Amino acid sequence: MGKLERSWEMVKASWAVLRQDKELMLFSLLSLGCCGLLCLGFLRAMLPDLLAAGEAAEASSAAGRLDPQGYFVLFFFYLALYLIGTYFSTAVAACAVIRLRGGDPTIADGLRIATSRLPVILGWALFAASVGMVLRIVEDKSKWVGKLVVGLLGMAFSIASFLVIPILAVEGVGPLEAFRRSAAMVKKTWGEQLAGNIGLGLLTFVACLPAVVFLAPGIMTGSGAALVTGILVAAVYLLAVTLVANTLQTVYQSAVYMYASNGQVPEGFSRELMEGAITGR
Repeated sequence: MGKLERSWEMVKASWAVLRQDKELMLFSLLSLGCCGLLCLGFLRAMLPDLLAAGEAAEASSAAGRLDPQGYFVLFFFYLALYLIGTYFSTAVAACAVIRLRGGDPTIADGLRIATSRLPVILGWALFAASVGMVLRIVEDKSKWVGKLVVGLLGMAFSIASFLVIPILAVEGVGPLEAFRRSAAMVKKTWGEQLAGNIGLGLLTFVACLPAVVFLAPGIMTGSGAALVTGILVAAVYLLAVTLVANTLQTVYQSAVYMYASNGQVPEGFSRELMEGAITGR
């Protein structure tokens, strides 16, 4: 069985798990909602400064660069985003692991476990935001070659931290230990997790395509009302696809983590499938 085929089977098994606990998507909805409100608040508070900074940057031919105060504010924006995203993803992972161990999780279980992990979640948010901020500063001060290198480093960090969320949910270790353990497990499952991400990405892209259909009546008829209605319907549809994709990825990560950490076969997955994911056979 090839990697893509095996990853597709794992995605289907993860989907079967999610179908049993559809309420897990509530965590993704809360995460997206909170991050959206944070972004709106940030833009509203910073818009005058951003516009002024943009004019100054244009005048000095230094577009895209921030002053120290701007970097300071951006760091706390990154921190808040990571804190919100990690908290709710940890809640999803906690529930997913309970289900994958044969239990019957509830929303309360996810909130309880994620809340108990708040210190390590905050630690991870600080660590990830710091990495993101350093990469942003280097990118702003680099030419195109430097920007390419920063992009590759950012990708490497994302791959190495692929299993951090379930590690935080289950083990509650500190951010550096969680990152070290994630990187070590990714070495065993790198092909599977990359293929899984590609598979999920392709599925998400295909699932988003029907949104174009909702816009067709307004575009073809030239009706403003029909176009606005189509945009609203398409937005709701894309939100639903995003919620499913985000939650499904965390379930997938949790399944890979369980087997990579202690050889436990997740409920709904076969040992042959999991062994192939780890060994690449």
